[in-house]
Amino acid sequence: MRTHTSILLSALLLVPGLSLAQSGGTYYVATGGSDKDGDGTSDDPWAPIEHAVETVPDDSLVLVGPGRYDGQVRLDPVFATGITVRAEPLYQAQLRHNATVVICYYGKGITLEGFDIAHDG
Repeated sequence: MRTHTSILLSALLLVPGLSLAQSGGTYYVATGGSDKDGDGTSDDPWAPIEHAVETVPDDSLVLVGPGRYDGQVRLDPVFATGITVRAEPLYQAQLRHNATVVICYYGKGITLEGFDIAHDG
């Protein structure tokens, strides 16, 4: 039986576009979070939005807690299905920078919802 299981697993890994990695899920970002010590859960959120977007699998929801997030947010990952990054509660997460706040040169499949975005430039 082990031989058949191994062959089946090997065959599945060779199928193009098929991944055994977990996809989707809900992840969290908060002003008091940490990309070093956090794991993206509601109890241990990440701090920067950029880190969350670079870390989550395709088809995920990233909930960003209330507060002020200073600095530029660069969104470069590419997602086939797409992810949503949402302020929770809506319009309570403030993205601030002294120039362009959100940049996305190569990113694809990233939806931002409910943010208060402003710059002073």
